[in-house]
Amino acid sequence: MLLGSAFRRGLCRRAVAVAVAVVGAGASACAGAMGLGAALGASPSGRALAVTRSAQDNVQAEVGLALAADVQRSMVVQRGEPFTASGRAAPGARVSAVFDGELATAACDGAGEWSVTFRPRREASEGHVLAVEAGRQRIVVEDVAVGDVWVFFGGEELCEASLGPRRQRPAGLPSRVRLLTLPAPAPLGDVVWSAEERARVAVARLRGHWRSASELEGAALPAIPLRFAAALSAAVDVPLGIVVVSSGPAPLVSWAPRAGLAPEPPFQGRLQAWWRSSAVAGDLRSAASRHLAGALDIQPSLPDLGVHPYQPGYLWQAALQPALQRPFAGAVLACSGLAPELPAHHARLLAVLAAALPPGPSGARPLLLLESAESDVFADPAGLASAARRDIERRVAAAPGRGLAVQYDLRQRAGADRGAAGERLARLALARVYGRLGAGLVGPEPLRARWDPTDRAVRVEFVEAEELAAEAAIEGFDALDAAGAARPVVARLTRQGVALAIEGERPSAVRYGFSTAWRANLRDREGNPCPTFELPVE
Repeated sequence: MLLGSAFRRGLCRRAVAVAVAVVGAGASACAGAMGLGAALGASPSGRALAVTRSAQDNVQAEVGLALAADVQRSMVVQRGEPFTASGRAAPGARVSAVFDGELATAACDGAGEWSVTFRPRREASEGHVLAVEAGRQRIVVEDVAVGDVWVFFGGEELCEASLGPRRQRPAGLPSRVRLLTLPAPAPLGDVVWSAEERARVAVARLRGHWRSASELEGAALPAIPLRFAAALSAAVDVPLGIVVVSSGPAPLVSWAPRAGLAPEPPFQGRLQAWWRSSAVAGDLRSAASRHLAGALDIQPSLPDLGVHPYQPGYLWQAALQPALQRPFAGAVLACSGLAPELPAHHARLLAVLAAALPPGPSGARPLLLLESAESDVFADPAGLASAARRDIERRVAAAPGRGLAVQYDLRQRAGADRGAAGERLARLALARVYGRLGAGLVGPEPLRARWDPTDRAVRVEFVEAEELAAEAAIEGFDALDAAGAARPVVARLTRQGVALAIEGERPSAVRYGFSTAWRANLRDREGNPCPTFELPVE
């Protein structure tokens, strides 16, 4: 049974996305109030996986009136879009619901399921009450807010950047920010899963509770999402929330829907036997083998490894899709920290994932990207593949409703940049989603590279080049010849951008940030780092 069906059958129909929600699939710092949520639609061998209902679910159905798990106190619903509440009651029972003075009714179907939808609320507000009745039973949900939903998902820094209440925490967390936390179903470290943990991964469910700003006092908080919320709240006076779905080292292919991956040749071989695919990093296959089968080494003859977060489509089905089923204002994908794909596959994955986001009233939902400024030398010793992936992300982010914010390498500057990355994302959202054109850039944006035969230099032009800055000599520029061979070049700031001194033949392209020896030092005057890029020389 697919996850969406499981939610419609009362496990937890949708994840509300208007407060900061952290879905962890491997980040221990986010573990806490909530379990991950749902079963994967198919096993590695292609067999359907049924969602198993627990005894608690059956008891709840017998008691009578019940709400879906995401309809609860302190929740926030997306302004400008319909709000749907669902749940269970006795089969055939008549259910009446009142939200903000609006009455809606529904009849339970033969399975006892019901659903009502309320009209969109255009104005942001708080303190609403949802009251639901069926016969003599009544449930009241208080302190419901109407505001904006932001869904964060991707790499482990979304959770592991949580440094506690005193470090990297916004000064005075705005009262209109709310948080929903979802921890991992099982640890993704070097451990053997217990039978209980294997069961939670195979049949997960969404559990947890919304927390208002007052309830967050003294708690360890995810720095990047909450700095984003604090900065955005200062400019947009609405209740805010962010869904943060963090995977640890899981591959990006786990976040994409299987239906979108199936037509793509690079991924077809992994949909049925992903643990035997050479396209899956060996360390991920070994880790999954240890999680699910103890010290057993993966063998080509292994018939079925079992459901695992590294499996293509797992995190989409188990965590992201439920979180996206309620309307939301925009999404943020943290690309760094994810297990790498080949650059050509990375481009297709981002396209599949962007296409899978549910559309909004005016078209595609906004998607912002967050990436590290430096090469992942641990996963990619040569540095070239990770740099090429970052350049792909920069080009993907140039589309309407997109954007890219760059953070420094968290291994090098963990305490200095996490909060700043959240603020960059907030400025991106203000400029690209909320239409605040004066929100400012979030780092140098390259435009073009052109050949200057008089000075034998390549001049790289930037948006607002007058804002460029560098602490010392600019590092990280290479010139490429027609065969693709790269050589480092000397770079200096000019009024129009950056001039690269060329010795020998005119290069066919130039690039920035591809060397593992490079440390990001080209920035704007606010200290925001320049993204990795490659440009043809005109």
